[in-house]
Amino acid sequence: MGPIMVLTLRALTRGKRLLAISLLLAIPPLLSLLDQGNVDMQSGEFAMDIFYQLMIPILLPLTTLVLATSALGGEVEDGTLPYLTLKPVSRVSIVVAKLLAVILVSTVLVEVSSALMYLIAEHSTFSGRDFGAILLSALAGCIAYSAVFLPLGLFIPRRGLIVGFMYVLIWEGLLAGFSTGLATLSVRRYVQGVLEAGLGSSPLASLYPSSVSGTVSLLVVLALLAIGGLLTTWRLIRIQLP
Repeated sequence: MGPIMVLTLRALTRGKRLLAISLLLAIPPLLSLLDQGNVDMQSGEFAMDIFYQLMIPILLPLTTLVLATSALGGEVEDGTLPYLTLKPVSRVSIVVAKLLAVILVSTVLVEVSSALMYLIAEHSTFSGRDFGAILLSALAGCIAYSAVFLPLGLFIPRRGLIVGFMYVLIWEGLLAGFSTGLATLSVRRYVQGVLEAGLGSSPLASLYPSSVSGTVSLLVVLALLAIGGLLTTWRLIRIQLP
């Protein structure tokens, strides 16, 4: 499992893919730099606004989408999946290695961007609780979205990126706002739940409410991790290889 994870990490951290993601994730810190003279918002609100309105709904899911769909989808497209499965390694180990690699890379990229954004914007009014809440919810989001998008690389390798983008844009960005029932199938809802739970008694907690508790949100994230891993493993076992 170790060699597969190392190879996946190398594949995910090179080329134009990583450059494009890095440029996107540079936006939050740059916005913080541009807002250095803003004194109208209460302590921590500007940084939290960027995270809540830009990172959670757009940058975080897109980062994991690009990485997750290419982790196995790239093997299918390049024709290297048969060689990978011929090795004396179980399908479960392959999926776990791929999933861990995606989570690791996406988490590092998103956490670095979020941390820089907060530290630049709130360097004079730093709050450990607010900062921790951002990092915790970013981690939860990377885990959940990675598990959701990883199977797309096997089920629809050529369209996985498009389908994932439509889910983020249409389902989470539009349809989930119409009813609680539709929002139940939105990963964003549970990332926001983790954020609110992390804020706890922070003055900012009332500004970023969630319809689900932190406990439920964490349980859903773990459930998505298990379901995504099992679904990907099942597909990898059933897929017809040349």
